[in-house]
Amino acid sequence: MGTALRERLGLLPAPAVSRRGELDTGLMARALMFLFLAGAVITLGSLLLPGAVEGADRMRMEVMGTSALAIAVTLFVGFDRLPRWVFPIFLACGTLLIEWTVYASGDTTSPYVMFWFWLAIYSFYFLPRWQALGQLLFIALAYAALLSLTGDSGSEPIVRWTVTTSALIVAGAMIGLLKERVNKLIAELRELSRVDPETGLVNRLDFTEALGRAVELARRTRGRVTLVLGEIDGTPDLGRVGQAFLEAARRSDVPARIGERTFAVVAAGTDDHGGFVLAERIQALLRQYGAGVGEISFGVASFPEHADGPDELVAAAQGALGQARAIGGGRVVTHGAVAESHAPV
Repeated sequence: MGTALRERLGLLPAPAVSRRGELDTGLMARALMFLFLAGAVITLGSLLLPGAVEGADRMRMEVMGTSALAIAVTLFVGFDRLPRWVFPIFLACGTLLIEWTVYASGDTTSPYVMFWFWLAIYSFYFLPRWQALGQLLFIALAYAALLSLTGDSGSEPIVRWTVTTSALIVAGAMIGLLKERVNKLIAELRELSRVDPETGLVNRLDFTEALGRAVELARRTRGRVTLVLGEIDGTPDLGRVGQAFLEAARRSDVPARIGERTFAVVAAGTDDHGGFVLAERIQALLRQYGAGVGEISFGVASFPEHADGPDELVAAAQGALGQARAIGGGRVVTHGAVAESHAPV
């Protein structure tokens, strides 16, 4: 069995969300496929049971079951290539199929009414709220039309419609609240995954993205970005180290831990002199906090003076940091100073 086939059948794990953070269309197609497949099997299978559908319009139920099966096959074949707009359409088709299946069964209390709960749950889990509410309204109208077609008199149809619709609303609301809670937890986990737990600073992933954004903005606005790299010795109190970086940095700066003992600050709108002052400020706070840092050296480089892009800026700051460590004594060295020292006399 091929990988694509096993993924469509749910035998292989598939991503829950796409790269843009949206629910994966493959997962949406698979879930809806199984709903329609279950509906088709139950509808067509009930026709094989003796006496199970007495008084029912068998031809209409066969058509409905076959239509549900056709939609399931379409979802299976299309899978993650299907555009998102087809899913509300398939759900609306499902609502009409259920309506006509119940009507064909000749019993408005038919258990086929429960299929609408499947569609409501799916809608509130996979669709935006306004689309889910639209599907719920369409179900309510379809059920009202179904009850009116039966010609039942009295208040019983009204009560049945009210109870069923209320239950659908409650089921949808509960699923919606559960989805919001899950999304909130996912967002919190995503945020935590970008923060170093020992220092409270952002990690290397977030640092890389922040540096890329800062350089791109500086390139468009003809501004500046300074990168400050620091490397510590000794057995430091990492919590204190993180506190020093956070206190020394401006609100617009991005302090980060990018290695076991390597730290960085992305300072937008600042030249290498500002980076030099920032590094000295961090050193002073570390001594004040008694963070157990034996020595911390800094290298400073700026865009566009010392680099043409993020990678070149990191390399320039690393070169300055290497020079600072070679000198020793917890020095702060800028890339401009290194370049001047190597310039021919």
